[in-house]
Amino acid sequence: MSEATGPTRSNVDLEKRVLHIRSAQFGKSRWVPIHPTTAAAMRRNARKRDRES
Repeated sequence: MSEATGPTRSNVDLEKRVLHIRSAQFGKSRWVPIHPTTAAAMRRNARKRDRES
């Protein structure tokens, strides 16, 4: 669960719509696709955070 709830900007490529999961099961890392609506929501959230800081 923490893989999905704690990504940083360096762990996600919103243009390619993939999330980098680091040190997952058995210490492996992988890129996983994210749904277009998830990427759009993450983009909106990032813009909102940028405006507030």
